[in-house]
Amino acid sequence: MEENSALAGVMSSVEILSPPFRLTWTFMCSAGFSGMGSAAMFGPYELIPSGETSSYRSNPLGLAEFTLSRRDPAYVGKTKAVDALEIAREKGEDVTEKAPELKEVFKVINTIPGQENVKPQETEIGSTIYANKPGDGSAREQAASCQRVIGALANITQDYATKRYRSNVMNWGMLPFHLKGEPTMFEVDDYIYVPGIRTALQNNALDDIKAYVIKDGKATGISLYCKPMTENEREIVEAGCLINVKPHTNKFACFHCRFRRRTE
Repeated sequence: MEENSALAGVMSSVEILSPPFRLTWTFMCSAGFSGMGSAAMFGPYELIPSGETSSYRSNPLGLAEFTLSRRDPAYVGKTKAVDALEIAREKGEDVTEKAPELKEVFKVINTIPGQENVKPQETEIGSTIYANKPGDGSAREQAASCQRVIGALANITQDYATKRYRSNVMNWGMLPFHLKGEPTMFEVDDYIYVPGIRTALQNNALDDIKAYVIKDGKATGISLYCKPMTENEREIVEAGCLINVKPHTNKFACFHCRFRRRTE
């Protein structure tokens, strides 16, 4: 079965800094692969704190426990709960039984033209963050890996602080989205549904990606895009992470099967 859609939902709040740094939320994608999860809005730093985390640099799962700990202490628990839904979905379990609110979410999704037959089992579930310009600092690789190993599917930004961090986001199989306009349409605990993302990756049609905020019983459109991605980068994201493309070259091969996206 090919997954071609994604769903996201805003899960928790972050300290308000200066606009537009505001909140934490969840993500769901459709068409290509699908997803739902938690995310956060934060400034250009503090994805992973320094100092107390230094001994975890070779332990991705251990280090991930500190993700956004200085900005949103609830983030890790919430995104791991969303990741648990994706693990259940991969096992063929009914995620709407584990998270009953998804029944109403998918009722709304099915009112979107062209999405009438989308089902939870065909929608990848994961988390995302919104940030104005994330990825500054010295832990750019660890920042991306820590998001991914606890269930992240994407980032949504105005821009990325460094090319290295954006590359690591893609190497770990996450979508490097940008938001057109300001983040005024979504709040904590909302869901974002992104249809057709696998097809968009395959066709390199990433300059105008339609997404929907699922909130208050209706779907409100927002516009996302990705800056140019190479063919190799698109292959990596579609596969789920770089490890799935070149498993023999990566020291974190233990995650090889965990993040393989289904294509049949």
